[in-house]
Amino acid sequence: MAGEVSLAQFMVLMDEFAAAIDVVAKQSTIVGDTLDGIGKDLSSVATYWTSPAAATFEPLRLEFQKSSDDLNEVLVGILQRMRTSYGNYLDTETKAVQNLTAQQPNSDGGAGPQTANADASNGPATDRSDVGGKPTASDPAQLTLRSGLLEGAA
Repeated sequence: MAGEVSLAQFMVLMDEFAAAIDVVAKQSTIVGDTLDGIGKDLSSVATYWTSPAAATFEPLRLEFQKSSDDLNEVLVGILQRMRTSYGNYLDTETKAVQNLTAQQPNSDGGAGPQTANADASNGPATDRSDVGGKPTASDPAQLTLRSGLLEGAA
């Protein structure tokens, strides 16, 4: 028989996810700039290399350029998918918190809407404050949205 699964086991660490997106973006820029520099250097070689062996260089340079362009496309795709995933997680968790907090009783004892103050339009590297109090595993309605994640104590 399977053991009890805690909410913490499903937690997406949005701060770490945002930091990873920032790292991939920065490193992708570095890789792209480096490949551009190499491509420019290879293009300038053809100007100075005039021997018969130089005729074999142009196909090699073109192959490098194609591989370089392919790598840059892969890095752009990775970054787009990471940003899309981040936005999807943030939207889903924001809605979950809003749904759970909408079921909380008001101070007058009646049920009423209470919303989490999270802006899903902001992407990574945006500071988000905690909404609500410290969560407990025994009270799923006492969940907080911290940097776009549904957080519960283990």
